[in-house]
Amino acid sequence: MIELSHIYKTFTGPVHALRNLDLKIQKGEFVYITGPSGAGKTTLFRMLAGFEMPTSGQLKVAGYDLNQMSSNDKPQFRRKLGVVFQDFKLLKDQTALENVAMPLLIRGEKKARSLERAKVFLQKVGLEDRQDMRSETLSGGEQQRVALARAIIHQPDIILADEPTGNLDMDRGEEIMDLLEFCAQSGMTVLVTTHDLEMVRRRKQRVISIKNGEVVKDGRA
Repeated sequence: MIELSHIYKTFTGPVHALRNLDLKIQKGEFVYITGPSGAGKTTLFRMLAGFEMPTSGQLKVAGYDLNQMSSNDKPQFRRKLGVVFQDFKLLKDQTALENVAMPLLIRGEKKARSLERAKVFLQKVGLEDRQDMRSETLSGGEQQRVALARAIIHQPDIILADEPTGNLDMDRGEEIMDLLEFCAQSGMTVLVTTHDLEMVRRRKQRVISIKNGEVVKDGRA
């Protein structure tokens, strides 16, 4: 499902954001990516989502060789992903319901059906009473949950979540992680970047720790 072989990412300077990464993540796996600020987590996240290309090495995600992927392939590739960004990237002038329905509308599904399905996923993240509010009027935690509902509504092959509990209290964060674990049990591959090491220890999933662009640990919490 995800395979990195001898991946390097170098920026001008030179700054080696990632160094010789070799990783395999199987279908249905749930994986935490941890590490200090500047470790390379964000670079890895953006690379897996197809927003950054490796300087060298081979990267395969969801059946696509990203090194060889053409611009024509990118829209279909992105449909296989559900991405939760740390800054949400919601459409500010759209309601919570419209934001969540967007992936279905983009792939051509009828508006009425898309909105009905969006209601179901807003309920999953506890926001059914906020569906008609514009995203810019929601709290940070509410926007985080809208972003998650949008990421999973089209049942992607892979979910990439960047600090999905960062704006949530502990109880709501646990509910969100329960939902992401359920997605993995349903066959989706889930990668979560986080600084919350206590949550990682409680959850007892696979953990990949990165420091200075290198994997320093790969195993169960």
